[in-house]
Amino acid sequence: MKPKFTLLGGQDRAAFSCGKPDLDNYLKMQASQDMRRQLAACHVLIDQDHPSHIIGYYTLSTADVAFTDLPHAMRKKAGRYKAVPAILLGRLAVNINFQGQGIGKVLLVDALRRTLDLSAQVGIMLFIVDALEESVVTFYEKYEFRRFDTHPMRLYLPITKVRDMFTTP
Repeated sequence: MKPKFTLLGGQDRAAFSCGKPDLDNYLKMQASQDMRRQLAACHVLIDQDHPSHIIGYYTLSTADVAFTDLPHAMRKKAGRYKAVPAILLGRLAVNINFQGQGIGKVLLVDALRRTLDLSAQVGIMLFIVDALEESVVTFYEKYEFRRFDTHPMRLYLPITKVRDMFTTP
């Protein structure tokens, strides 16, 4: 397998199944519309030998986090702003045929790298994700994401931590 990331385009979305109907249906019926409307960017992992087959996907969009939702330790860094800029990992799914092979981590790492690259050009304080269920929270906590006190199914990773992940030897 020769994996490659690309934006969602002419791939076979109908054949994708991750076992979660909401995530499957989003890719099949909503992702292209969200991209056209510039609401989210949908990145897909494909096999270069079979470029129409989607191994997994994730979406990124801009977001903000209210000052009052920030952990106390981060509030000083936020200055007097009512909200701070963030990147939202809206969805992440792995084709059922590739689950259990570390593809979720591959998708997450790519999303974090893209966000880090973007942070050199625009202000980003946090990388956030909304978990749909507790098992998903556990996945993100393995990568040092923390829960917001005010929204326990929303997790965050400070962009400084993302930077450290890719610059620490």
